[in-house]
Amino acid sequence: MVSREDLHKKKGASLLIAMFYIEIFSELMKHFDVGTVEQKLRQLGENIARSYYEYYQPKESSISGLVKEIASNIGGIKKFKLTRVEDGFIVSIFDCPLCLEEIEIEGPHYCISNMAILETLVNLTLQDRPHKFRYKQIIGDIISSKSSGAEKCVYHYRLVEK
Repeated sequence: MVSREDLHKKKGASLLIAMFYIEIFSELMKHFDVGTVEQKLRQLGENIARSYYEYYQPKESSISGLVKEIASNIGGIKKFKLTRVEDGFIVSIFDCPLCLEEIEIEGPHYCISNMAILETLVNLTLQDRPHKFRYKQIIGDIISSKSSGAEKCVYHYRLVEK
């Protein structure tokens, strides 16, 4: 059996993950309403992040550094832009590993799990190193996704101060 750590090191794993994810998404859409699908996909992302955090903790000591490290090292996201906004920051992703060009859906944003993975990993880091950050958590939401016909995936994260 391949460990999560070994899977993290293999760059070709992203296609395999995308293939499994489309099956999970399709099955959820067959059996549940949109709100429940969103909740289950978010929970999937949170569970993946918690499991991942057991052997990989981001090293950066700034919020923007954490986001960049997580996006590139874990999310496989290479082309993205981080923009500071009044209540937090926005991550614009041009190469979302889940929103393949062939996939266009109606309903929930396809990459909600991706957004939740980033949110959860940042939050776990904030909890483990409270003396390094002035924030207690971030709360994520998806503004747009390529799977819904947008040019890029855009996630908004609100920063919650201590």
